[in-house]
Amino acid sequence: ARWSAPSLEISDYAGDILDVLDHLGVERCHFVGESFGGTTGLWLGVHAPERIASIAVASTGWRGDLVNNVSEWPAILEAPGGLKLWTEMILDGSFDPAVDDPAIIAWAKAAHLAVKPEVVSALVLCLRAADLGPDLAKLTMPVLNLVAHRSPFVDLAQHAELRQRLPDYRQVDFHEAKHRLFLTRADACVDALLEMIG
Repeated sequence: ARWSAPSLEISDYAGDILDVLDHLGVERCHFVGESFGGTTGLWLGVHAPERIASIAVASTGWRGDLVNNVSEWPAILEAPGGLKLWTEMILDGSFDPAVDDPAIIAWAKAAHLAVKPEVVSALVLCLRAADLGPDLAKLTMPVLNLVAHRSPFVDLAQHAELRQRLPDYRQVDFHEAKHRLFLTRADACVDALLEMIG
């Protein structure tokens, strides 16, 4: 390999979030996260429930190794031009150019390409190792799941199992949306969140 990814666990990402809350003097929050950010939010709900009043996730898997093709992503990232190839794959699964704002797609592309591939690879390896299945029943706070039906990354089966296993679960379906709901359906996501938290 041309570089090696740092070894990180989901608890490292969650710890950073708790540090920010502490710095801001926020005792408890309504957590909102998309994709891996949502997975991190679910982890926080399990391991720091006293800090999380509710969780809203979008396009989120609770078990990383079930994310489609995630096992192939590190090899893509390590190949020559890999970050560009990976970015194109992610953008294709995240946006519909026939419907979604070209300026948002261009911004997302630039943001992806600005990150070092070893940082992306560390996140991918962390995602692959994530498995919240044994702890899902500990999520007793309200959980809102915003489901992008056209996401090629998170199968609908993961959402169906989440619905069965969480005691206080709500779901809003976006049948025509791809993965990046917060960027493409922001107003509808905000409306659903505000309805949940009252």
